[in-house]
Amino acid sequence: MNNKETTSALFTALVGLGSSAALAALALGSEHPYRAALLILGSAFCLAGLIGLVLPLFLSSKAVTAHVPDAASPTPPAPLAPTHLRLSDFALASLGKDVSLPDRITPAFLFAQCTGKTDIQCEGAVAVYVGKRLRVSGPILAASRVGASTTVTIHPVLGVDGRQDIYMVFEQDHEEISVMQVGDVLTATGRITQLNSSGMKLADCRLVS
Repeated sequence: MNNKETTSALFTALVGLGSSAALAALALGSEHPYRAALLILGSAFCLAGLIGLVLPLFLSSKAVTAHVPDAASPTPPAPLAPTHLRLSDFALASLGKDVSLPDRITPAFLFAQCTGKTDIQCEGAVAVYVGKRLRVSGPILAASRVGASTTVTIHPVLGVDGRQDIYMVFEQDHEEISVMQVGDVLTATGRITQLNSSGMKLADCRLVS
C-alpha cells in the first residue's frame, strides 16, 4: 500500500470512528455527563476525515484544469502609434461620451503634468483627461492615408522642454489635409487616447475652421 492509499485509509477510519462516537453519544441519555463531549469529539473526527478525503481531490482537479498558454496563439498586433513617438499603451481611452476639455487645458499644460515623471506617474496625473476632446494646433510634420483614415503628425510650439509630437487620426479623408504641405499649420480637435512626456495620440479628429 502506497502513501496515498495509506493516507486515504486513515481518513476513512477517522470518518468511521467519528460516526461511531456520534451515534454512541446520541444513544446516551440527554442527561448523561459525557454525551455532549462525545458528540463534539465524534463530529470533529468526521469533519477531519472528510476534509482529508475531499481536499486532495479538489487540489488535483485544480491542477488538471489550470490554464496552459497556447504556444500556437498569434502574436498580438503592434501599436498603431508611430515608433518615433515612443508612446506607451497605458492610456488607451474608451471612446464613449464626447466631452470637450475647456480652452485652458492645452497640450502644453498636459505635457507639463508629465515633466520629470515616469510613464506610470504620468498615467495617474493625466488620467482624468484621457478620452476627452482636446483642441490642438501646430505645423504639420507628416501626413499619410490608411484606407479611409488620414493620419497627421504635428509639432506644436509648447514652450516646454523636449520634443512632444501629436499624432492625430482622422476617421474620414479630408480634402483640406490632402492639399496641405509640411510646415502648414493644422488646427483640429480629437479625443486623447495616449499621452506621456514624449507625445500624444488623438483619435476621431475633426478639423477646426
